[in-house]
Amino acid sequence: MSVVDVGAARHTFYRACAIGSILAGVVFTWMLAIGRLDLLQSHVLDGLYDAQAHALLDGHWDVPIDELGFEAFLIDGKSYMYFGPWPAVLRLPVAAITDQLDGRLTQLSMLLAFAVLMVSASRLLWRVRQLARPQRAVTRSETWAVGGFVAVLGAGSVVMFLASRPVVYHEAELWGAALTIAAFEATLGFVAGPSGRRLASAGVLAGLAMLSRGSVGIGPIVALCLVLLGRLLLVVGARWRHDWSRRVVGWLGLRDGAAGRSHLIPLVVAIAVPVAVYMYVNYAKFGHPWSVPITRHATTFTDELRRRVYDANEGSLFGLKFVTTNVVAMFRADALAFDGLFPWVTFPAPATIIGGVTFAAVDPSSSIPSSMPLLFLLSLAGLAPVFARRPRSLEGLAGLRVVVIGGLAGGVGAVSLPYINQRYLSDFLPLLVVLGAAGLYVVLHALARLGAARQRVRAAVVGALAVLAAFSLWTNVGLALLYQRAYSPFPDHAERAAFVRFQHDLDDRLPGGSRFAFRRGSNLPEALPIGTVFVVGRCEAVYWSDGHDWLPIEQTHASGRFPMRLTFGDRPPGTRETLLAATGPGGTRDRIDLEYLRGHQVRFVFDSSRLDDEVRGRAHHVVPDRPTRIELTYDAPLGRVGANLEGEQGLGLIWGPLPSPTVAGQSDAPAAGFSRTAKLLPTPPRFCSELVGSSS
Repeated sequence: MSVVDVGAARHTFYRACAIGSILAGVVFTWMLAIGRLDLLQSHVLDGLYDAQAHALLDGHWDVPIDELGFEAFLIDGKSYMYFGPWPAVLRLPVAAITDQLDGRLTQLSMLLAFAVLMVSASRLLWRVRQLARPQRAVTRSETWAVGGFVAVLGAGSVVMFLASRPVVYHEAELWGAALTIAAFEATLGFVAGPSGRRLASAGVLAGLAMLSRGSVGIGPIVALCLVLLGRLLLVVGARWRHDWSRRVVGWLGLRDGAAGRSHLIPLVVAIAVPVAVYMYVNYAKFGHPWSVPITRHATTFTDELRRRVYDANEGSLFGLKFVTTNVVAMFRADALAFDGLFPWVTFPAPATIIGGVTFAAVDPSSSIPSSMPLLFLLSLAGLAPVFARRPRSLEGLAGLRVVVIGGLAGGVGAVSLPYINQRYLSDFLPLLVVLGAAGLYVVLHALARLGAARQRVRAAVVGALAVLAAFSLWTNVGLALLYQRAYSPFPDHAERAAFVRFQHDLDDRLPGGSRFAFRRGSNLPEALPIGTVFVVGRCEAVYWSDGHDWLPIEQTHASGRFPMRLTFGDRPPGTRETLLAATGPGGTRDRIDLEYLRGHQVRFVFDSSRLDDEVRGRAHHVVPDRPTRIELTYDAPLGRVGANLEGEQGLGLIWGPLPSPTVAGQSDAPAAGFSRTAKLLPTPPRFCSELVGSSS
């Protein structure tokens, strides 16, 4: 065999990976930006890491409850967030200078995490290549394969779903997966060529993964523990001449010899330090080195279902009784549905609960085989040569065993939760990347063995892979777009309305008749099948059903939507002015106030005689004497109260509104007054008129 220029091969390989990463990055960034030329947007639950960063700068872990909202853990009169602190640490340089970017850094953080994911996956793919076909030139077919693999990872996997909403949950998941893959790559590098620098990288990356999302970050720690175990067994075997120890080390795919017994103490340190830091952070917040007091989560005080679930699980967030349902839901083959409306793919019916257990939430979710068929099938192809019989040319793939076991360990947390959600599929992403990379080289090896005489078979296999790649891209972009604009609880009604209108307009232009499910009535019924649109009364409101709940598409004053334009004054801090007021039977009252804060900031405050304490929203910066658009929601059919300022949510809660509210800007609003200019804006039911007109 001729000598191969490894440097040239690596350059060609990484160029293919870079092209795939850039193509995926374009799609990821477009999805992340929610269709806007702005990566500094502010959305609900975007300021939690910023608040944690400010708290760290002040020398404590607790965060004001006004910043955490319903995600707060209430302990000894203080509130804490359970999300790992690494994304907050990244914000420290900005938080030390200004608070003007609070709540606006999530998209940039997720874009950085995506870059880490792409680079780490490319490096891991090269590690796998070194095990599968060392000292061989990179062929043209291989460059297409690795470039396509990376592109599908970035744009045809659950990564696209995480990009659908720049929210704290998705940011934590993305950083956890990216850093876990990076730690796996560093671990493989250390096993291949032990050095202090590589081991330090593996330890640091494993620690950062745990501090981003502990459940998936445990995977690299498990992998490093297996490496340490192998080295200890070699030491034992060399001293007492036990052959079984070498057999165990061989099964783990680790090296024998002097190099395989080196760095024992540094390995212990590389494992102990990340674990100790994680345990310190958890203890500082919750008084326990690894457990989370889920019964102190704010939602357990208001959500009866969650309280019952946790009480039945002995106050724990994790439980073996949830594993069967989660595993079936994550790996079922029918977890995808097709629709007559754009994007022509949708989430399946809710997962079936097995064993009579109660889940806290069952959200719309697909599965790994259904939404990521290329990565799943490649992982199956890679599983056998990693753990079972393989051609001699692929024997090196056994070296992936420790990180594969680590990847499995990292998925245990996701399947033992009383929750089903699409984002939890990302906990298995590191495992899919490792096994999928192995499977890719198994396929390339098989295609090379077919030879030129079986071109039709080769063409069929390549065509099937291309179809699976295209299907993965379409499915994940479609599901992400559908969640972003319709299913997610986070978009405002304008985003959802624009998407449903687009579906309606496109449906009208396509042949074959209307596929738009449309109902009408005087009162909103229980949620109808997914995608059903319901018109209330004489176009008072239009709602869309996700199969569980109704979500607003178009609302008017009659259904509790009150857009207005205000001109703020320069008022003393603590001054409050009423924007909405409602009075019910027995003198019950609700009120949405605007409170002035320091530094030209304001916040919305909801107060009710039916509440023990008022609900305060997040702070917004305003410019005195400049007209500003705000929108109040006091939705009786859905039981929701909210407020936003220039599109940024400032208040939101589930509540039972009272009838006939009065708002600032109405000529007959004696209960609500505003000292400066307040103009209530009209809410013409344009979309409803189109719907009613098209059906008549």
